[in-house]
Amino acid sequence: MATLDPERNVVVVGKDADLWQREMVLPVVHWVSGPPPPLPHVCAVKIRSRHPAGQAEIVGFDTGVRLTFAEPQRAVTPGQFAVFYEGEEVLGCGEIAR
Repeated sequence: MATLDPERNVVVVGKDADLWQREMVLPVVHWVSGPPPPLPHVCAVKIRSRHPAGQAEIVGFDTGVRLTFAEPQRAVTPGQFAVFYEGEEVLGCGEIAR
């Protein structure tokens, strides 16, 4: 894993193990298939379009949610969108926070 810090002209490099995360926060969620399900709710979550979905529990707070995956996910990336699925149906999505 490498992080760029252009203000200090620094590249920070880490180990592959540092890329794996079990939790992430989405400050704002867009529920697209009707009202949100009762939370907490377990469903499939994709963090990239070609990424295999992982099972996660969604717990709500204010307007956002915290997701906890059953198995750690590689390269959870702030600024990307996480999408929640119930089978083939898209329940909602939100931008992954730092």
